[in-house]
Amino acid sequence: MSGNGKPITGIEGSVQNKVMSLGIYFGEKSAAKLTGGTTKSFVPTADYAEALKEVESWKVDRVIDEDAPGRPIKMLRMQGRTLTPKKLEVISRLTSLEEIFFVQTFGAIKPEHVAVLTKLPALTSLDVAHSYWFDDSHLLALRDLTNLVNLNVYGTRVTGGGISQIKGWNKLEHLTLSSRFIDDSAINTISRMPWLQHLVLHDTAVSDEGLRRLESVKAIKTLRVHSRILTDEAFQVLKHLPDLTDVAVNGGHLTDEAFDSTTHLQLKTLSISATLGEKVLRALAKQTDVTEFRMINYGPVEVDLSAMKNWKNLRVVYLQHGELVGEGFRNLSAESMKDLQLHRCVLTAENAEQLVTLTNLENLVIFGSELSDEALAHIGRLKNLKSLNIVQCGVTDAGLEHLKDLPQLKFLGLATNNLTGSGLQHVTGSPLLDNLDLQNNKITDASLDYVAKFTGLKKLNLDVTQISDAGVAKLTGLQKLEAITIARNRLTDGCFDDLAKITSLQDLNVAGASLTDASLPKLKPLTKLIHLGLTNTGFTNAGIPHLDAFTELRTLYADTTRMNDKGTVRARQTHPHLEVWRNAMNPDRF
Repeated sequence: MSGNGKPITGIEGSVQNKVMSLGIYFGEKSAAKLTGGTTKSFVPTADYAEALKEVESWKVDRVIDEDAPGRPIKMLRMQGRTLTPKKLEVISRLTSLEEIFFVQTFGAIKPEHVAVLTKLPALTSLDVAHSYWFDDSHLLALRDLTNLVNLNVYGTRVTGGGISQIKGWNKLEHLTLSSRFIDDSAINTISRMPWLQHLVLHDTAVSDEGLRRLESVKAIKTLRVHSRILTDEAFQVLKHLPDLTDVAVNGGHLTDEAFDSTTHLQLKTLSISATLGEKVLRALAKQTDVTEFRMINYGPVEVDLSAMKNWKNLRVVYLQHGELVGEGFRNLSAESMKDLQLHRCVLTAENAEQLVTLTNLENLVIFGSELSDEALAHIGRLKNLKSLNIVQCGVTDAGLEHLKDLPQLKFLGLATNNLTGSGLQHVTGSPLLDNLDLQNNKITDASLDYVAKFTGLKKLNLDVTQISDAGVAKLTGLQKLEAITIARNRLTDGCFDDLAKITSLQDLNVAGASLTDASLPKLKPLTKLIHLGLTNTGFTNAGIPHLDAFTELRTLYADTTRMNDKGTVRARQTHPHLEVWRNAMNPDRF
């Protein structure tokens, strides 16, 4: 789980955020939900208690069953951190651990160091995505983890040869592989995993013949394949996997015929990335159980959604590079559709009018499509929208008048449009709005009078606008604000006088401001501050002692400043687990 209590998702190797929120979660229900396990038989030892205390001092994500004897830890997540032999030894003493996430970790870790994890009798899930130190030798050092149910080695140096040497992992249900060194030799081993249900092969060297060897793994429910070399022939394997419900295919050599083999399946989610024609949708017309559909075209194509007319359970649609023809969105289920995302699609006023039929739509994203005021008027009729994100669509202040009556709206994103901010006066009546993104617009200080009326805001993004210290002074009434980005504006030391009055702030980014170390003491009232962005400012080592006041500080962004290694050492005297980003590609981690 993340620090906001939501499940951590996207384990397919995608690391969306540089920094995870820090959190600790209590109660048997939360642990059982994540792991499916129970804690009643766990007997703690003094050694376990000592190790748990050490791990808690690291301030990393973890799930602990606070109600059970000994407070058994069920999940540990270390993202973007440095691993050491000592840390691994401490972790190996947490005998109740069921899930470990070492995502985007670093360190000089030898196979014998990672082998200590085989001491964890309850471990069923290991995720080392984007940890480049992990290779075949580390995988083989873990060969005795025969109870593993989930393994993710996305973005590591594991090869097909390493996978082929693994024997006895007969309980494995989830496997994620990503490397050009994963070849058919890996498939030979995978084809002998009888319980495998979810398989991800991203950018591998697996051939058509290799993929077809999966015919023997009848339990597969999820197959996600990203490949530059596979052809239609490879996907004949779909005919032999009767339990498939989740298919994602990304390949440059596919044609519409690749999906003729799906007619017997009862798919729930389907994602296609290729250069395809309208025939593919006709081939999929019988997939009436689909709830999520994604179609990413590599170039502009006409998209006829009429084949989806009977998809009565469809909730999510993502289209990229499509030009809608015919009845367009009227073909989608008005009752079930909740989430529609359109990236670089041709969206005419007529298409926008078709959207009005989707009366239960809650999330709408439109990116890179020119929207007329007439089109916005139709969007403004979607009264159940909770999230509206219109990016790079040429929206003007006048166009915002059409969005004035969206009573359920919580997030409004208007990044990279033609706004000065005066149009915000039309949407100040959205009572639930708590997240506003205005980055990369010509927002002026005068326009912040309207922003100041959104008193329920928790997040505000004013990156790359035209804000000065005088504008920041108008925001002091936003006393629920937790995160504000006002990077790359015309700010000086004076802005901190007013930012300090927003005592609810946890995340502050003033990158690119003309700030000096002398201004930092002004922020002392921000006792909840967790993340501070000072990239490309006048921040130096001399400013480090002023950070001591922020006892909750976990992340400091100081790229392109005069802070150096000595500054990092000094910062960690009071914040031993502080993550310092002085180089966006190589942060200083503990």
